[in-house]
Amino acid sequence: MPLLSQALAATLLDCAVSVVTHVPGYGAAETFAEWQRVAPTPAPLSFHEEPAFTIAHGAALCGVRSATLLKSHGLAKAANSAVDALFAGTVAGFVSIIFDDETGAHSDCIFDVDAFLRGIGIPFQRCTPSDAAESLRTAFATSERMQLPVAIILDAADVNCEVSPPRSESTASAPPLPGWERAIAHHLVSPLFAPYQRDRLRAKLRGESLHSIAATLAPPTIPVVPNDLPGPWREAAFRLVPFFEEFRNVRGEVVAGDTGLTSLFAFPPFDCVDITTYMGGSVPLAIGAMLAGKRGAWCGTGDFSFIAAGHLGLIEAAIRQLPLKLFILDNGAAVVTGGQPIAPGMLERVLAGYSHFVRRIGQPSDRQQVRQVLQEAAAATEMRIVVVECR
Repeated sequence: MPLLSQALAATLLDCAVSVVTHVPGYGAAETFAEWQRVAPTPAPLSFHEEPAFTIAHGAALCGVRSATLLKSHGLAKAANSAVDALFAGTVAGFVSIIFDDETGAHSDCIFDVDAFLRGIGIPFQRCTPSDAAESLRTAFATSERMQLPVAIILDAADVNCEVSPPRSESTASAPPLPGWERAIAHHLVSPLFAPYQRDRLRAKLRGESLHSIAATLAPPTIPVVPNDLPGPWREAAFRLVPFFEEFRNVRGEVVAGDTGLTSLFAFPPFDCVDITTYMGGSVPLAIGAMLAGKRGAWCGTGDFSFIAAGHLGLIEAAIRQLPLKLFILDNGAAVVTGGQPIAPGMLERVLAGYSHFVRRIGQPSDRQQVRQVLQEAAAATEMRIVVVECR
């Protein structure tokens, strides 16, 4: 008889899950170790739950099934990404397997993860050892039907229980997974789309079909950049027009942005960004896209967002030795939240460990320099970090 950890790993494999992320924790670690034994490609550990969750989400947005294995406290650490993932939705199935330390024997406190998930709105099911593998299989189908991230919760102490062997399904008879399609109104979390995405999420959670939602919910107006943007955003966007006019010629299949200046260039006539979630989430989203097989994936962020959270994703790219392409708008301030200044030298300090990969653009209006730096970065077979001086 297999252990529950083995049954879960076998079910992930049988469900054609391509990307699995994990931060060590009681119950999750045992299950991830079993996944590593059967996974078709190496699966490294992650250091922080926020990028671990986001990498899996990015892969699912790009059309491959994914999962993240976290303890209950870890999901709370990933909450910034988890909340935005509800509004960005998903394409292929994305399941969080949450291991709950119900006695607190391996945790700093006993955390009510059910109430937490209920509060933020992620659909979930609490499982027993006997039904966990089948619930996991069902969760992928539910995620794809609703186009939402979903979760299952297990008692972490149960992973060493013996269970019946999980059933296996022929992948030949399974319906094809939905493919990647650019749909910024659905997958670009932006203040300009917030009311529409809220209403669409509420309809999904009420159980309405995607077809019914599309028929009854008018899509949001897509602005033209920079002319249709609100005043302060328009001024900042004008300065970046030359950069993005060059960038759109080197972009790959998928570009991830942040809910800041970068996401504004998702709109016409540039169409330079495809998916966004939280500020700093562009890096792990792009990693997920790369793991999903998207060629030449880029990510873009501002200096404030990168210092706050994006650098956590850069660690994940380094672990996997991915040729990630990242541009950072060096504004010297948190532009979209009022222009609060960043302490001098902070971006350079955070990037110090990556200096070999850094390239710089002194003026975003210098088209020749922009073109040369971006073309070199796009062609490189290793990581590139393009810092764009925007002060």
